[in-house]
Formats: sequence, C-alpha cells, structure tokens
Amino acid sequence: QHLYVESFNKLRTLIVADCNLVDVDVTCFPESLQTLCIWSCDLPASLDLAKLINLRKLEIIYGRNELRMVPNTISSLSYLEELHLQIPSWDDCMRTLVPKFTEISKLTCLRSLIIYWSDFEHSQDTSILHKLENFDIRVGVLLREYEAVPDVSAKKRIELTGKLQFEGFQNLVE
Repeated sequence: QHLYVESFNKLRTLIVADCNLVDVDVTCFPESLQTLCIWSCDLPASLDLAKLINLRKLEIIYGRNELRMVPNTISSLSYLEELHLQIPSWDDCMRTLVPKFTEISKLTCLRSLIIYWSDFEHSQDTSILHKLENFDIRVGVLLREYEAVPDVSAKKRIELTGKLQFEGFQNLVE
C-alpha cells in the first residue's frame, strides 16, 4: 500500500503500475532516477517532477484521472530525451493539462515525443518536431483507442481529430 522510494537514493529506473499515487508526494522520488514510468495509476492532483534533474525518460501512460503538470516541470528536466505522455482525453469532461510546445521546445536533448492533447493552440511553435528522431502526436478527442497498424512503420505521426486542428501543423507537411 505504501510507496517508500526515498531510501533508494541510487535508483536509476522506477516503474509504477496500477497504483494509487493520489496521496503520494512524488518529490520523494530519488534525484538519481533516469527513467520514470507511470502506467495506469491514479495520479496526484498536481504532478511536480522538477527535482528529478537526471531524468532521461518520462513515460506516463493511461492515468485513471486528470494529469496536471506543475508549470515548467517539463522544461526543468533539461536532460530529458524521451517524453511519452499518453493520457487520452475521451470526452470534454476530462481535460488533461499536459505541457505545451513552448515548454517542450526548451528540451534541447529531446529525441522522442509521444503526447496527446485534447486541444491545441494554433500559435504554438512546432519547429521542435523537425529536430526529433520520432514523434507521435494526437490532438483532439480520441474516438477510439489507438491501435498500431501492422506492417506500417512510422517514426513521425500526427493524428488530428476535430475542427481547425490542422492549422498549427501545416509547416510539417510542406
């Protein structure tokens, strides 16, 4: 029931699956972490990972409630190479507050980005995508669970659902 990770001060990888993290102070995660994966967990009201200065990979997949990142948390993770935030917004009732491109673009080491946005501000600068080795971006309300298409290898993918989502991504297809 209890998560005691502060005693693992040299831990490099932590995978947390199917746990209730609502009342967990994630600032107790050891600074030595290089990989943090949170899969199918109940998330705290506000996720502050800024202390994890050595983090190279952050993966949060299918949280069971809203993801609310503390502002500038992601941009403070200057060594982050992989950012995978796959928390779909199935309807307008569940808003997911993930970082915007303006914050993500400050990550100079970023190589891989997988992220879902329920909405996208057209004024955001998407030029960082040209520097990435691979990305998978979904914008809009997902109407179905994503399933990979067999025999199709795509390193760069954008899926837009809804009206007026294309505007911010035009420079990628030119």
